[in-house]
Amino acid sequence: MARTINDKPRMPLFARSLLLLTFVLLLTACSERADQPVQLAPSQDASRAAPEAVIPKTTQTAQQILASFKNDLKACKAVVRYRIEPPTKYEVDSKKPESILNIAPYAGTPEAAYIKANSDYVAIGISYHPDPFSVASFKELEPVYCAVYTQRLTEIETLGASEEGWEIREYFLTIGIDHLESALDSGPGSDSIRWDWLQGELGQAERLYAKNHREKVLAISQRAADTIEASRAEADKYWREMNKAERETPSALMHKSETDKALKERADFIKGLIGRL
Repeated sequence: MARTINDKPRMPLFARSLLLLTFVLLLTACSERADQPVQLAPSQDASRAAPEAVIPKTTQTAQQILASFKNDLKACKAVVRYRIEPPTKYEVDSKKPESILNIAPYAGTPEAAYIKANSDYVAIGISYHPDPFSVASFKELEPVYCAVYTQRLTEIETLGASEEGWEIREYFLTIGIDHLESALDSGPGSDSIRWDWLQGELGQAERLYAKNHREKVLAISQRAADTIEASRAEADKYWREMNKAERETPSALMHKSETDKALKERADFIKGLIGRL
């Protein structure tokens, strides 16, 4: 008998079941893949993005890191003692201040060798406004300074809160408070500490040390509060003098408003921190 168009051969039951199972598995795989985040290719501006925080790994103990930090300070203080006057601008490349370590009388000294070997922790610079973290510096001619980085602090605190860690943190917090940028300035100088840096470091001190070092955190926070109050008094005096001189222009009034706001934000932050301790 001839077949009609509706007389197509039927697929065996086993084959149909296998085909249906394959279809279900494919559908499930596609669904799971759709739920995963899409990985985009890096853009041309990727290099401009802020790098992810890298937590340094260390095999040293807190005691060893603190000892290394003290060696950093010692080398910085000693490296400038080899000559009465700093090098002139003709002797050293200001864009490569570390080159000072290659000229007499620094070359070959233990301090110069130490700073070269610990460039992640210690820095030589040339500026009339040295880094606020400078340990030692010259003031005449082409000024040279030696400063320490906060790298040791980062490393020691990966081990958790400790007496040794607090000693390094207190060192940097004290400098930050003593060199805090004035709220009267339009921007910080190279030898001052930005408020947002100090604010972040005080917050870190609270998170790590409030439990076991409460009194120490409280003392350094009160020191910051006193500094901010002194800044407020300085600002008030400045604006009183401006009024006496009748120089209170609209732009000056706007600057006063910004100064008052900045000082209030600083005071409120410290007040809240102290209140939580």
